[in-house]
Amino acid sequence: MRPGHATAAAIGECMPNILLTTACNQSCSYCFAKEKLQQKGAMHMPPEHVDAVFEFLKISGVDTFRVMGGEPTLHPGFREIVTRALSEGFFVDVLSNGTWPAELNTFFAKVPPSKMRFLLNVDHPEAYRDAQWKRINQNLEAISGRPAVSLSFNLFSTTPKGEYVLDLVEKYRFSTVRLCFSLPVLNTENASMPLADYFKMPDFIIGYVRQAESRGIAVHIDNAVPLCIFDYAQMGELLLKGVLDLSRNARCKAIIDIGPDLSVWPCFCLSSFENRRLDEFHHLSELQSYYERQLAYYQDKVFPMERCYECDLRMKWGCQGGCTVFSMVQAVPPRHSTGDRITAPTRRCTEEMRETWRLRLADNITVHRHEVPVLQFMLRDSSGKYLELGPSFARLLEGADGSKSLRTLCRELFPEPDVADALECFEAGVMRENLEKLLEVYIDEGFFHLDPP
Repeated sequence: MRPGHATAAAIGECMPNILLTTACNQSCSYCFAKEKLQQKGAMHMPPEHVDAVFEFLKISGVDTFRVMGGEPTLHPGFREIVTRALSEGFFVDVLSNGTWPAELNTFFAKVPPSKMRFLLNVDHPEAYRDAQWKRINQNLEAISGRPAVSLSFNLFSTTPKGEYVLDLVEKYRFSTVRLCFSLPVLNTENASMPLADYFKMPDFIIGYVRQAESRGIAVHIDNAVPLCIFDYAQMGELLLKGVLDLSRNARCKAIIDIGPDLSVWPCFCLSSFENRRLDEFHHLSELQSYYERQLAYYQDKVFPMERCYECDLRMKWGCQGGCTVFSMVQAVPPRHSTGDRITAPTRRCTEEMRETWRLRLADNITVHRHEVPVLQFMLRDSSGKYLELGPSFARLLEGADGSKSLRTLCRELFPEPDVADALECFEAGVMRENLEKLLEVYIDEGFFHLDPP
């Protein structure tokens, strides 16, 4: 990797998750890591990949080593990896199901509470055998009273049983519950709450938050939710109590998960989407920016509910109508009421079409050039629908004359650099790929057309 540096302030709270192992000793129906865990055989992150992650985090200015799985404590080198992280100045976050072996409690007791935090996903007692539940309670007792331990409560049913989480938090003197809507995982079957059912949950959430508050327990909603499920009074209460945070709950961020093989993806719900390699990027902010560009279409152009297109909460606060995966799997195309919207592609171009079919402006499109205050182009059809393009599209409009294929034109606009430079080659490739996708959208919108050879 090349030298570079990004400050932790620039990265904010979006610390990456390091998937130490795909091994797991539980089989939660709602598991968000299911797509990765169901791949053939358990995979542990080897030492050389651990080294690469440490280097990447240091270059990125990240101060936290956040480990998960699977069950991260099943990695045969878990203790050594955590010890090294601490010795190199990292805080350590452990995302676990709470079933680690008893001998690890002696190790955890040696680590200052200020250096290690726990986020534990503990299911309802009915989900465990007696011996498992006993082990979980013994482990919770071993870390009881530590100031940085949170328990997760996952909502995948409209009739959830969540009081046991509050009982555990109170019994073992923790302080926080992370409330999560169980989300669908792209291209994988897992138990999750349909988006329509979110609207049935506000009364439960308000009641649960008040019950927790009466017991001195804080609750935070972890994932993006459609803000419109709450009325103004409910939203105001949840915002004032810190349960909701618009920077966290209105819009998904590219958190970044790093697999044992150093593959990376934007989050576990999208773990089959656009996997890349860690060594393709210089630092975390570059990696996050890459995925933000890849996901922007599904966050800013298409939405999972028709009401999202005219919603004040979207326009004022950037609400995207829940997790990005909903826009991917059930996007509602917008009405053509304004010129600033682009519908989702209804027909994907094949590789043959990209390579051989010739790109041109559609027959009913006229191009208007404007120069004040800056150069801008407006493409307008006979019905009045329009598309505004900036000056960087001048060469594209000139080249889209029906003589070149879509891919040829993209190659001309973003050619391979003369000197073989890995970063420049990568950037050019990303720009070509994004332009191809954008042109496919414009083709479906009727602004451009592909002619067969």
